[in-house]
Amino acid sequence: MTENEILQLTLDNLTSHWVEDSKIDFTEVGKESLRTGALHAKYLKIMAIHTNKLREASRALAKIRNLRQSYYDGSIDKETEQKYNWKPFPYKVLKGDMERFIESDDFVQKAVTIVAKHEDIIETCKAIIKELGNRSYQLNRYRDWE
Repeated sequence: MTENEILQLTLDNLTSHWVEDSKIDFTEVGKESLRTGALHAKYLKIMAIHTNKLREASRALAKIRNLRQSYYDGSIDKETEQKYNWKPFPYKVLKGDMERFIESDDFVQKAVTIVAKHEDIIETCKAIIKELGNRSYQLNRYRDWE
């Protein structure tokens, strides 16, 4: 998979890949053993790319939260408002209400969704990689049974 294809993955796509990749052909145990390393590399690559994107998305989230706080407390400069095409906020939000405004802000919510997508994919890859470790054990047990 290319990096672009990996970045286009949704959690549903990833789990569909795993449903196919997790199937074991017990008539070809030797080939399945060799395939385990390739599968490990595939999901490790997916996890590494999404880990890098998670770092970028987390920085973007922190930045947008900071900008939107400045927007709501009235301290944002006109240049920044124009840069993002934001209309001036007509009120000044009190400090005690700020978190509620930021958490419900559409720009912040969009950034939170991106962060969550990468976190979900990373956690799923970790679970898949753990299962691949068990796969070697299962294949060895099957060989011993034969």
